[in-house]
Amino acid sequence: FSSSSSSSLSPYSPSSFVEVTPPPFSTGIARYIAGDLAGAETAFRAALAEYDEQEADAGGGSPPSLVPGTAEWKLKLDVHYNLGVVLVEQARNAAATIMYERTLRLDPMHESALLNLAGIYAGTAQWQTADEYIARATAAHPRSKLVASFTAQFRNLQRS
Repeated sequence: FSSSSSSSLSPYSPSSFVEVTPPPFSTGIARYIAGDLAGAETAFRAALAEYDEQEADAGGGSPPSLVPGTAEWKLKLDVHYNLGVVLVEQARNAAATIMYERTLRLDPMHESALLNLAGIYAGTAQWQTADEYIARATAAHPRSKLVASFTAQFRNLQRS
């Protein structure tokens, strides 16, 4: 900080405001980065509980803040997706599949959720189901290098 008051920003001035992802989601990310998968899962589940509470307050429907494209919608989408990632890393694929499907309910074209589901099904030799998710990812993201690379790896795995 500068000792000169004319060159320092007020802590609440618009130009110094930084949007911070609220806990417990940010806690889940921090725990994941630190390698604490159990702690990340706990934090992400706490974030989901907050959304469930908001939905209950809205009479069982989506709260007005969960309109697609809003920050709240994106955060809920990210919580479901990231919890799926944590569950896969814990070898809990059935639970991860549920989280990825919930991600797709919020965003049917979510590239990573589609590919991760394809990977889960390919890992258990459920080729047809895996292929369906790859087809959805390809249709949603026809120019994606990630989808093309995953598809090539999938085809090679399928042949072996």
